[in-house]
Amino acid sequence: MHGAVSVEPNPLALRSADLQRLRIFALVWASQVLSAFGSGLTGFALGVMVYQQTRSVTAFSLLGLSTTLPGIFFSPLAGALVDRWDRRSALVVSDVGAGLCTLGIVILLSFDVHALWPICLLLAVSSLFGSLQWPAYSAAVTALIPKRHFDRASGIVQLGTAVSQILAPLTAGALLAIVKISSILWLDLATCAGAVSVLLLVHIPFGRGQAKAAPRSSLFAEAAAGWSYIRDRSGLLSLLAFLGVINLAAGFSQALVPPMVLAFGTEAELGLVLAVASVGLLGGSLVMSLFGGPRKRARGVLTFGLLYGFCYCALGLRPAVWLIAAAFGGLLFMVPLINGCSQAIWQVKVPLELQGRVFAVRRIIAQASQPLALLAAGPLADGLFAGLLAPGGALAGSAGRLIGTGPGRGIGLLLSFIGFFVVSSALGGQMSSRLRRVELEIPDALRDESSVLR
Repeated sequence: MHGAVSVEPNPLALRSADLQRLRIFALVWASQVLSAFGSGLTGFALGVMVYQQTRSVTAFSLLGLSTTLPGIFFSPLAGALVDRWDRRSALVVSDVGAGLCTLGIVILLSFDVHALWPICLLLAVSSLFGSLQWPAYSAAVTALIPKRHFDRASGIVQLGTAVSQILAPLTAGALLAIVKISSILWLDLATCAGAVSVLLLVHIPFGRGQAKAAPRSSLFAEAAAGWSYIRDRSGLLSLLAFLGVINLAAGFSQALVPPMVLAFGTEAELGLVLAVASVGLLGGSLVMSLFGGPRKRARGVLTFGLLYGFCYCALGLRPAVWLIAAAFGGLLFMVPLINGCSQAIWQVKVPLELQGRVFAVRRIIAQASQPLALLAAGPLADGLFAGLLAPGGALAGSAGRLIGTGPGRGIGLLLSFIGFFVVSSALGGQMSSRLRRVELEIPDALRDESSVLR
């Protein structure tokens, strides 16, 4: 147009802006690793304390349910709150709330109150605050990282999670031998204070060139918008269903692998299996962090999911420690690759102003499937599959010739069935055009920008 002046973007300015965002991402990442490490210390120490005092698996399970179920039920409202607030405020509220609940437990123990119900109540309140953390953290990463590197950023996030999951139990276990549990809880409070201090040093933008939308409806209506967004996009709904299968399988492996190994092996051999599995998780996170995922991320989810299913099938084939360790390590190696590709799709396809709500809905489905697996694993393994492969059982002369009979072999058969289900789901996903083409059929909600990470 006559008289108009064309202004080219300044590459140096873009480079400086990207560097600043990367510094902020690094600080936010560090704060959340520190927070997760502290929470892991408290979770491990309280679990040991309760089990040593009660010798009750039910009491031990109540701690786990207290830390997960309230957050699951509150997640839709938490996602709506995250979209109303700025991301840093949500993360600070999450960490401070969890820290206050930990302080409450310290006060209870200082008065020699070891009753289970007040501890579970405080953990439940902490879970409500914790439900803010994941959608706020994920949306903050979206705002800080160029979209072409979302999968790599997801790998870095999962790397931090893996490190905290490995170090927290080791640290807490070592400390319990030399200090009181209250000292470990004080260490958790110190990590919480450190995480909050780091967050207060940064400003997390709401988005790249996008303004935060003002709330126009009730909190409940906004929470429902997260599900509506997914429901109206069949490709995302199919992706979510497949990830639900993966999470259901993960819940079963968490419940079934330890007793299967202990049915024929020692505690040391179980420790070896879990150590190899942790190395697999860490390795997959490193690979995703360094190299990112494939260009066609939906195919990446399905391909890595297929390999996940094959490893799952191998878990139950023979009562051999080396085979179970290799299969479990390979299985967990695939998890960051699946999650990284999936997370990148969601970050690109969901508008920033909706990400808190949409990610909260995803979290509900991901978390809800694992308690379901934990509840179903015992009855299936002990009540049905154990009898099938007992000496003289209905399948002892058929499937028993392949995977063996006796203690733990029913669990092996159940794991192989679940692995076959995962493989079938991945192959079915490959035949679903909606899922395969989700990146093409749903337009990107975010524009790309120049970045120093090329």
